[in-house]
Amino acid sequence: MDFPILHGRLAAVYAEIDQMDEAYQQVQLLLEKKPDARVDDLIQIIKFRDQERLDWYRGTLVKAGIPE
Repeated sequence: MDFPILHGRLAAVYAEIDQMDEAYQQVQLLLEKKPDARVDDLIQIIKFRDQERLDWYRGTLVKAGIPE
């Protein structure tokens, strides 16, 4: 996968459905390609207009284990 951000998105999806082993694996792949990746970096890429959706996404990223 050439786009490290996709690992972050997959990690969020896996965390949302409580497949934490897969979520952690995606976080590791993300951090291998972009060691300085943080939750705020990933949130800035996706421009949610709805604060509730933004809060949900932030929560799934944190749950997945992406550094804050």
